Amino acid sequence: MSTWRFQLRSRSEEPVDGSVIQHQQLQAMSPKDVERIPILVDGRTLALADVFQVTHQASHVDQIVVAGELTSVHGLGTGHDSGEFVIDGDAGDHVGSRMSGGTLHVAGSVGNHLAAPAGGHRLGMTGGRLVVDGDAGHFAGHRMRRGTVWINGNVGDHLGGAMIAGTIIVAGDFGAGSGLAMQRGTLIVAKPDERSWPQPRFSRPVRFNASFLKLLRPFVPASHRSDKLIDQLVVDCTRVRGDRCVGGQGEILMPG
Repeated sequence: MSTWRFQLRSRSEEPVDGSVIQHQQLQAMSPKDVERIPILVDGRTLALADVFQVTHQASHVDQIVVAGELTSVHGLGTGHDSGEFVIDGDAGDHVGSRMSGGTLHVAGSVGNHLAAPAGGHRLGMTGGRLVVDGDAGHFAGHRMRRGTVWINGNVGDHLGGAMIAGTIIVAGDFGAGSGLAMQRGTLIVAKPDERSWPQPRFSRPVRFNASFLKLLRPFVPASHRSDKLIDQLVVDCTRVRGDRCVGGQGEILMPG
Protein backbone atom coordinates (compact mmCIF):
# COMPACT_ATOMS: atom_id res chain seq x y z
CA MET A 1 0.00 0.00 0.00
CA SER A 2 1.08 3.56 -0.59
CA THR A 3 0.25 7.24 -0.27
CA TRP A 4 0.18 9.53 -3.29
CA ARG A 5 0.32 13.25 -2.48
CA PHE A 6 -0.54 15.94 -5.01
CA GLN A 7 0.36 19.48 -3.91
CA LEU A 8 -1.06 22.22 -6.17
CA ARG A 9 1.91 24.29 -7.30
CA SER A 10 0.11 27.63 -7.41
CA ARG A 11 -3.38 29.06 -7.02
CA SER A 12 -5.11 29.80 -10.31
CA GLU A 13 -8.48 31.14 -11.44
CA GLU A 14 -8.32 28.83 -14.47
CA PRO A 15 -10.46 25.68 -14.14
CA VAL A 16 -8.45 22.51 -13.62
CA ASP A 17 -9.86 19.03 -14.35
CA GLY A 18 -8.92 17.09 -11.22
CA SER A 19 -10.85 13.98 -12.29
CA VAL A 20 -7.66 12.49 -13.76
CA ILE A 21 -6.39 11.73 -10.24
CA GLN A 22 -8.01 8.33 -9.77
CA HIS A 23 -7.09 5.47 -7.45
CA GLN A 24 -7.60 2.76 -10.09
CA GLN A 25 -5.28 4.47 -12.54
CA LEU A 26 -2.48 5.15 -10.07
CA GLN A 27 -2.12 1.56 -8.86
CA ALA A 28 -0.40 0.36 -12.04
CA MET A 29 1.79 3.42 -12.67
CA SER A 30 5.24 4.58 -11.61
CA PRO A 31 5.74 8.10 -10.19
CA LYS A 32 7.26 9.22 -13.50
CA ASP A 33 4.26 7.88 -15.41
CA VAL A 34 1.90 9.67 -13.03
CA GLU A 35 3.73 12.96 -13.53
CA ARG A 36 3.09 12.64 -17.27
CA ILE A 37 -0.70 12.10 -17.00
CA PRO A 38 -2.43 14.67 -19.24
CA ILE A 39 -4.57 17.20 -17.37
CA LEU A 40 -6.82 19.92 -18.78
CA VAL A 41 -6.31 23.46 -17.51
CA ASP A 42 -8.82 25.89 -19.01
CA GLY A 43 -8.96 23.72 -22.15
CA ARG A 44 -5.19 23.37 -22.51
CA THR A 45 -3.52 19.99 -22.03
CA LEU A 46 -0.60 19.99 -19.60
CA ALA A 47 1.32 17.29 -17.74
CA LEU A 48 0.13 16.56 -14.21
CA ALA A 49 3.56 17.53 -12.85
CA ASP A 50 3.11 21.00 -14.37
CA VAL A 51 0.12 21.56 -12.08
CA PHE A 52 0.86 19.40 -9.01
CA GLN A 53 4.01 18.40 -7.18
CA VAL A 54 3.72 14.61 -7.00
CA THR A 55 5.18 12.51 -4.18
CA HIS A 56 4.79 8.79 -3.53
CA GLN A 57 5.72 6.73 -0.47
CA ALA A 58 4.92 3.40 1.14
CA SER A 59 2.12 3.52 3.68
CA HIS A 60 -0.03 1.31 5.91
CA VAL A 61 -3.13 2.42 3.94
CA ASP A 62 -3.97 3.08 0.31
CA GLN A 63 -4.34 6.83 0.30
CA ILE A 64 -4.50 9.80 -2.07
CA VAL A 65 -3.99 13.30 -0.63
CA VAL A 66 -4.63 16.42 -2.71
CA ALA A 67 -3.60 19.73 -1.09
CA GLY A 68 -3.43 23.43 -1.87
CA GLU A 69 -5.85 26.19 -2.91
CA LEU A 70 -8.20 23.88 -4.82
CA THR A 71 -11.36 25.94 -5.40
CA SER A 72 -10.65 25.98 -9.17
CA VAL A 73 -9.91 22.25 -9.25
CA HIS A 74 -13.04 20.32 -10.21
CA GLY A 75 -13.92 16.63 -10.27
CA LEU A 76 -11.65 15.53 -7.41
CA GLY A 77 -12.53 12.03 -6.22
CA THR A 78 -14.28 11.14 -9.48
CA GLY A 79 -14.77 7.38 -9.69
CA HIS A 80 -13.06 6.79 -6.33
CA ASP A 81 -13.57 3.08 -5.57
CA SER A 82 -11.41 2.03 -2.57
CA GLY A 83 -8.97 3.30 0.02
CA GLU A 84 -8.82 6.86 1.31
CA PHE A 85 -9.07 10.05 -0.74
CA VAL A 86 -8.31 13.20 1.26
CA ILE A 87 -8.82 16.76 0.01
CA ASP A 88 -6.87 19.03 2.34
CA GLY A 89 -8.83 22.27 2.03
CA ASP A 90 -11.65 23.73 -0.08
CA ALA A 91 -12.40 22.23 -3.51
CA GLY A 92 -14.38 23.02 -6.65
CA ASP A 93 -17.40 21.37 -8.28
CA HIS A 94 -18.26 17.70 -8.85
CA VAL A 95 -16.31 16.30 -5.89
CA GLY A 96 -17.02 12.55 -5.56
CA SER A 97 -18.75 12.24 -8.91
CA ARG A 98 -19.46 8.56 -9.65
CA MET A 99 -17.68 7.53 -6.45
CA SER A 100 -18.40 3.82 -5.83
CA GLY A 101 -16.44 2.82 -2.69
CA GLY A 102 -13.83 3.71 -0.08
CA THR A 103 -13.85 7.01 1.81
CA LEU A 104 -13.49 10.59 0.63
CA HIS A 105 -12.84 13.31 3.22
CA VAL A 106 -12.89 17.02 2.41
CA ALA A 107 -11.25 19.13 5.12
CA GLY A 108 -13.05 22.25 3.92
CA SER A 109 -15.98 23.26 1.70
CA VAL A 110 -16.91 22.20 -1.84
CA GLY A 111 -18.66 23.78 -4.83
CA ASN A 112 -21.75 22.58 -6.67
CA HIS A 113 -22.75 19.05 -7.72
CA LEU A 114 -21.20 17.14 -4.80
CA ALA A 115 -21.54 13.37 -5.47
CA ALA A 116 -23.50 14.16 -8.63
CA PRO A 117 -22.90 12.91 -12.18
CA ALA A 118 -20.66 14.82 -14.58
CA GLY A 119 -20.53 14.94 -18.34
CA GLY A 120 -22.83 12.46 -20.05
CA HIS A 121 -23.09 10.08 -17.09
CA ARG A 122 -26.54 9.31 -15.67
CA LEU A 123 -25.62 8.42 -12.07
CA GLY A 124 -23.84 10.25 -9.30
CA MET A 125 -22.29 8.53 -6.30
CA THR A 126 -23.05 4.77 -6.18
CA GLY A 127 -21.24 3.72 -2.98
CA GLY A 128 -18.74 4.58 -0.24
CA ARG A 129 -18.58 7.25 2.44
CA LEU A 130 -18.10 10.94 1.66
CA VAL A 131 -17.47 13.48 4.43
CA VAL A 132 -17.40 17.27 4.02
CA ASP A 133 -16.23 19.26 7.03
CA GLY A 134 -17.53 22.58 5.65
CA ASP A 135 -20.32 23.67 3.29
CA ALA A 136 -21.55 22.32 -0.06
CA GLY A 137 -23.09 24.22 -2.99
CA HIS A 138 -26.18 23.51 -5.10
CA PHE A 139 -27.28 20.08 -6.42
CA ALA A 140 -25.50 18.04 -3.74
CA GLY A 141 -26.39 14.35 -4.13
CA HIS A 142 -28.10 14.84 -7.50
CA ARG A 143 -28.94 11.43 -9.02
CA MET A 144 -27.06 9.70 -6.18
CA ARG A 145 -27.79 5.93 -6.11
CA ARG A 146 -26.03 4.51 -3.01
CA GLY A 147 -23.56 5.44 -0.28
CA THR A 148 -23.55 7.94 2.58
CA VAL A 149 -22.73 11.66 2.48
CA TRP A 150 -22.04 13.62 5.70
CA ILE A 151 -22.04 17.43 5.43
CA ASN A 152 -21.05 19.32 8.55
CA GLY A 153 -22.03 22.79 7.30
CA ASN A 154 -24.71 24.33 5.09
CA VAL A 155 -25.95 23.17 1.66
CA GLY A 156 -27.36 25.16 -1.28
CA ASP A 157 -30.52 24.50 -3.30
CA HIS A 158 -31.78 21.19 -4.74
CA LEU A 159 -30.24 18.87 -2.15
CA GLY A 160 -30.86 15.25 -3.21
CA GLY A 161 -32.60 16.20 -6.45
CA ALA A 162 -33.57 13.16 -8.59
CA MET A 163 -31.96 11.00 -5.90
CA ILE A 164 -32.40 7.25 -6.50
CA ALA A 165 -31.11 5.85 -3.17
CA GLY A 166 -28.52 6.43 -0.45
CA THR A 167 -28.36 8.71 2.60
CA ILE A 168 -27.33 12.35 3.01
CA ILE A 169 -26.93 13.91 6.48
CA VAL A 170 -26.76 17.72 6.75
CA ALA A 171 -25.88 19.33 10.09
CA GLY A 172 -26.42 22.92 8.90
CA ASP A 173 -29.00 24.80 6.81
CA PHE A 174 -30.21 23.69 3.39
CA GLY A 175 -31.79 25.57 0.50
CA ALA A 176 -34.92 25.42 -1.65
CA GLY A 177 -36.06 22.56 -3.88
CA SER A 178 -34.63 19.80 -1.69
CA GLY A 179 -35.73 16.32 -2.74
CA LEU A 180 -37.23 17.47 -6.04
CA ALA A 181 -37.85 14.37 -8.22
CA MET A 182 -36.41 12.19 -5.44
CA GLN A 183 -37.43 8.53 -6.10
CA ARG A 184 -36.04 6.84 -2.96
CA GLY A 185 -33.30 7.49 -0.41
CA THR A 186 -33.07 9.44 2.84
CA LEU A 187 -32.25 13.06 3.61
CA ILE A 188 -31.50 13.74 7.28
CA VAL A 189 -31.54 17.44 8.15
CA ALA A 190 -31.02 19.37 11.35
CA LYS A 191 -33.13 22.45 10.67
CA PRO A 192 -36.60 21.65 9.27
CA ASP A 193 -38.28 24.21 7.03
CA GLU A 194 -41.28 23.14 4.94
CA ARG A 195 -40.42 25.80 2.36
CA SER A 196 -37.28 23.82 1.53
CA TRP A 197 -39.03 20.92 -0.23
CA PRO A 198 -41.57 21.25 -3.07
CA GLN A 199 -45.21 21.36 -1.94
CA PRO A 200 -47.53 19.49 -2.37
CA ARG A 201 -45.21 16.87 -3.84
CA PHE A 202 -44.24 15.77 -0.30
CA SER A 203 -46.54 14.49 2.45
CA ARG A 204 -47.38 16.44 5.56
CA PRO A 205 -44.88 15.94 8.44
CA VAL A 206 -45.77 13.05 10.75
CA ARG A 207 -44.15 11.66 13.86
CA PHE A 208 -41.76 8.81 13.07
CA ASN A 209 -39.90 6.19 15.11
CA ALA A 210 -36.29 6.56 13.97
CA SER A 211 -34.68 4.42 16.66
CA PHE A 212 -32.86 2.50 13.92
CA LEU A 213 -30.70 5.60 13.36
CA LYS A 214 -28.64 4.67 16.41
CA LEU A 215 -27.00 2.15 14.09
CA LEU A 216 -25.41 5.15 12.37
CA ARG A 217 -23.88 6.42 15.61
CA PRO A 218 -20.54 4.53 15.29
CA PHE A 219 -20.10 5.94 11.78
CA VAL A 220 -20.51 9.64 12.59
CA PRO A 221 -17.30 11.37 11.47
CA ALA A 222 -15.04 12.68 14.21
CA SER A 223 -15.79 16.28 15.30
CA HIS A 224 -18.95 16.24 13.15
CA ARG A 225 -22.03 18.10 14.40
CA SER A 226 -24.20 15.24 13.17
CA ASP A 227 -23.52 13.25 16.34
CA LYS A 228 -25.98 15.44 18.27
CA LEU A 229 -28.45 15.32 15.37
CA ILE A 230 -28.51 11.53 15.26
CA ASP A 231 -28.98 11.32 19.03
CA GLN A 232 -31.86 13.81 18.84
CA LEU A 233 -33.64 12.02 16.00
CA VAL A 234 -33.54 8.69 17.80
CA VAL A 235 -35.93 10.11 20.42
CA ASP A 236 -37.65 12.95 18.52
CA CYS A 237 -38.19 12.63 14.76
CA THR A 238 -40.61 13.83 12.09
CA ARG A 239 -40.77 12.48 8.53
CA VAL A 240 -42.12 13.64 5.18
CA ARG A 241 -42.38 11.33 2.13
CA GLY A 242 -41.93 12.24 -1.53
CA ASP A 243 -41.54 13.14 -4.30
CA ARG A 244 -45.07 11.96 -5.16
CA CYS A 245 -44.59 12.87 -8.82
CA VAL A 246 -41.99 10.07 -9.18
CA GLY A 247 -43.35 7.42 -6.80
CA GLY A 248 -42.93 9.12 -3.43
CA GLN A 249 -40.61 6.54 -1.85
CA GLY A 250 -38.01 9.04 -0.64
CA GLU A 251 -38.01 10.53 2.85
CA ILE A 252 -36.76 13.55 4.74
CA LEU A 253 -36.12 13.06 8.47
CA MET A 254 -35.88 16.02 10.83
CA PRO A 255 -36.18 16.88 14.53
CA GLY A 256 -39.57 17.79 15.95
